[in-house]
Amino acid sequence: SLDYGLQTVAAEQLKDRRGAIVAIDPRTGEILALVSSPSFNPNLFVTGISTADYSGLRDNLDQPLYNRAVQGSYPPGSTIKPLVYTTALEKGFSPNTLVSDGPLTVGSWEPKNSDGRNLGMIPLQRGLYLSRNLVSIRVLRSAGISDTRELLSQFGLEKERMPTTLSLALGSGEATPIQ
Repeated sequence: SLDYGLQTVAAEQLKDRRGAIVAIDPRTGEILALVSSPSFNPNLFVTGISTADYSGLRDNLDQPLYNRAVQGSYPPGSTIKPLVYTTALEKGFSPNTLVSDGPLTVGSWEPKNSDGRNLGMIPLQRGLYLSRNLVSIRVLRSAGISDTRELLSQFGLEKERMPTTLSLALGSGEATPIQ
């Protein structure tokens, strides 16, 4: 069930901004907070909303009727990396498996790490906690895109919304905040 205090804090964090916050208890999957902003007063609908009020909500450029927490699609970004690494662990990698963080070219694509540096050969666990893009791409290539997409679907992400290319390692697909 919703945690009123956490729900209130989440709503305050989004005040006057577009966005969504979803907080889930990782042990139970229970939704503790779910906020979409901007929002509207649902009591307007209780006794029948006026045409003017409804038009104001419907035509508002900030789209308060659009629930960003459950309807919005966004790239998961680096939050996908632990699942990429999980696939590798299932395939026999260990936390100490060495993976190159060196320069990489895939066709015309030359991905980089966010800091522009390369650390050479580093253990898998270091690649994950430092969120190294080049290590993640190599891990995905070794673990397999198809198997990784299958694992993502087991975690509730839609395979159809995840790319079938190595850019998957960098979170280039689409997911809703609640996913």
